Amino acid sequence: EVLVDFNGSCVARHARTREKGAMVLDVRHYLRTLRRKPGALARSEVLAGLPTLKRIFDDHYSERPKEFIEIVRASPDATPLDLANALRLSALAREALGRPAVDLWREAGALYLAADVEAGVEEAERRLGVRLSGR
Repeated sequence: EVLVDFNGSCVARHARTREKGAMVLDVRHYLRTLRRKPGALARSEVLAGLPTLKRIFDDHYSERPKEFIEIVRASPDATPLDLANALRLSALAREALGRPAVDLWREAGALYLAADVEAGVEEAERRLGVRLSGR
């Protein structure tokens, strides 16, 4: 973990990677700029590096980037379980519209598996018709 100190106070924490040439991007670090230029979000490197968040943006907010930015801003402490639940709701909405949601169920299932939420894993497996790896 990388800590950013300013005048003796920790002002930011960031995950660290040891992989050569790899970057760890946190969308929250870009929110101030994106609020001024919301149109840049769709093409941003930070969103491209977060495929689940990008998919949610593309599917639901591509015409409303300001709203998406405000949602992300309002939930700085969102956990992987929060994301799994959001993916589940997106998958259910897609299915209700007659659209496939395999990608969303796969990602939600993986997050539920990591969070040890058996009911979420079981639902994802049932919807996918397969057993998730790691079980």
